[in-house]
Amino acid sequence: MQESDNTEVAQTDNVTESTDNLENRLIVYYLHGDVRCATCQKLESYSKKALTDNYAEQLADGSIEFIVLNYDKPENEHFLTDFDISYQALVVIDVKDNAEVGFEKLAKIWDLTNDEDAYLAYVKEKIDLHVADVL
Repeated sequence: MQESDNTEVAQTDNVTESTDNLENRLIVYYLHGDVRCATCQKLESYSKKALTDNYAEQLADGSIEFIVLNYDKPENEHFLTDFDISYQALVVIDVKDNAEVGFEKLAKIWDLTNDEDAYLAYVKEKIDLHVADVL
């Protein structure tokens, strides 16, 4: 996958907690399993684009962190129960005073897989609400 700009986006398959020391921040997880279909890869790509296009400054300063994570790895299975998911998902976690205070699953992403513009607008709208509340 190519970057549309030079913005770094954290991607890992082994992250279990944020390593950022900012007291207030957002963590955005794209969670996937071992089996990656074209639609699932599209969801990841759209999610990454929504973040890099709209939040480059926050990604650069660490106030928003984007992490791609495989929940089928044993060390990451807890994310399935932590976020009550059973398939690929985009989850926004609010961190205030270095404590996770809430999260939101962006469930509508599956309804928008065939409309990139609507997908990007939906993710931006949801993340903007979290930014206003946390940052």
